[in-house]
Amino acid sequence: MSGLWQVDPHPVGSRVTMRFAYRAAPSIRGGLFAIALRAMAPLALRRIFAGWRAELRSAPPGGPAQSPATSQQGLA
Repeated sequence: MSGLWQVDPHPVGSRVTMRFAYRAAPSIRGGLFAIALRAMAPLALRRIFAGWRAELRSAPPGGPAQSPATSQQGLA
Protein backbone atom coordinates (compact mmCIF):
# COMPACT_ATOMS: atom_id res chain seq x y z
CA MET A 1 0.00 0.00 0.00
CA SER A 2 1.21 3.50 -0.75
CA GLY A 3 -0.37 6.89 -0.35
CA LEU A 4 -0.09 10.49 -1.44
CA TRP A 5 -1.31 13.57 0.43
CA GLN A 6 -1.61 16.87 -1.37
CA VAL A 7 -2.75 20.30 -0.17
CA ASP A 8 -3.84 22.91 -2.72
CA PRO A 9 -5.27 26.42 -2.42
CA HIS A 10 -9.06 26.65 -2.48
CA PRO A 11 -11.29 29.77 -2.55
CA VAL A 12 -12.38 29.15 1.07
CA GLY A 13 -9.10 27.78 2.47
CA SER A 14 -7.25 24.66 1.40
CA ARG A 15 -8.20 21.45 -0.34
CA VAL A 16 -6.64 18.22 0.90
CA THR A 17 -6.45 15.31 -1.51
CA MET A 18 -5.45 11.81 -0.46
CA ARG A 19 -4.79 8.99 -2.88
CA PHE A 20 -4.05 5.43 -1.90
CA ALA A 21 -2.94 2.51 -4.03
CA TYR A 22 -2.86 -1.05 -2.83
CA ARG A 23 -2.53 -4.51 -4.25
CA ALA A 24 -4.28 -7.33 -2.46
CA ALA A 25 -2.80 -10.80 -2.53
CA PRO A 26 -4.48 -13.02 -5.14
CA SER A 27 -6.22 -15.16 -2.53
CA ILE A 28 -9.47 -15.32 -0.64
CA ARG A 29 -7.78 -13.54 2.25
CA GLY A 30 -6.53 -10.79 -0.08
CA GLY A 31 -9.98 -10.42 -1.60
CA LEU A 32 -11.56 -10.10 1.84
CA PHE A 33 -8.94 -7.50 2.76
CA ALA A 34 -9.78 -5.47 -0.36
CA ILE A 35 -13.51 -5.59 0.41
CA ALA A 36 -12.97 -4.60 4.05
CA LEU A 37 -10.58 -1.78 3.11
CA ARG A 38 -13.03 -0.31 0.61
CA ALA A 39 -15.82 -0.46 3.18
CA MET A 40 -13.80 0.98 6.10
CA ALA A 41 -11.68 3.62 4.34
CA PRO A 42 -14.46 6.23 3.96
CA LEU A 43 -15.34 5.92 7.65
CA ALA A 44 -11.71 6.26 8.74
CA LEU A 45 -11.13 9.24 6.47
CA ARG A 46 -14.26 11.00 7.77
CA ARG A 47 -12.90 10.61 11.32
CA ILE A 48 -9.51 11.98 10.31
CA PHE A 49 -11.03 15.01 8.59
CA ALA A 50 -13.45 15.63 11.46
CA GLY A 51 -10.48 15.76 13.83
CA TRP A 52 -8.65 18.19 11.55
CA ARG A 53 -11.73 20.42 11.29
CA ALA A 54 -12.16 20.48 15.06
CA GLU A 55 -8.50 21.35 15.54
CA LEU A 56 -8.63 24.13 12.97
CA ARG A 57 -11.75 25.61 14.55
CA SER A 58 -9.96 25.81 17.90
CA ALA A 59 -6.82 27.43 16.43
CA PRO A 60 -6.37 31.17 17.00
CA PRO A 61 -7.38 33.29 13.97
CA GLY A 62 -4.43 34.02 11.70
CA GLY A 63 -2.16 31.75 13.70
CA PRO A 64 -0.54 28.57 12.50
CA ALA A 65 -2.75 25.52 12.88
CA GLN A 66 -1.47 22.30 14.37
CA SER A 67 -2.29 18.89 13.05
CA PRO A 68 -4.17 16.72 15.56
CA ALA A 69 -1.21 14.31 15.69
CA THR A 70 1.34 16.97 16.65
CA SER A 71 -0.94 18.70 19.13
CA GLN A 72 -1.74 15.39 20.86
CA GLN A 73 1.93 14.52 21.08
CA GLY A 74 2.88 17.98 22.26
CA LEU A 75 5.31 18.43 19.37
CA ALA A 76 4.09 21.79 18.12
